[in-house]
Amino acid sequence: MMINSIAYWECNAHVSGTADCQTIRYSEESLYDAFTLLTHKLAAHREGILVPLIDRLTRIQQRHSGIHGKIYEIDTQIAALNEQNLTIASRHAKDTLTPPSSPPRLAR
Repeated sequence: MMINSIAYWECNAHVSGTADCQTIRYSEESLYDAFTLLTHKLAAHREGILVPLIDRLTRIQQRHSGIHGKIYEIDTQIAALNEQNLTIASRHAKDTLTPPSSPPRLAR
């Protein structure tokens, strides 16, 4: 929203009337100032805030990447089996695949 050539930011839900909140509008300049101040504080306290956060996020990612790797491997195997199943069904439908004369015996 622009008022007297000054850009303001507001809650869209408040502006549209879909939310009954008590938000106020903020000048774009004040948001830039707050962002700049936050950036400087994070840089000044990097060792106490950002480094531990990055370490924790890295550990979480490493812990979960093994799970996703297994899921990907299983998905790949399922896709290969589905492809084989479609090939067998297609060959069977074209009568180019005949069933064996006797079912295979299971080893005990």
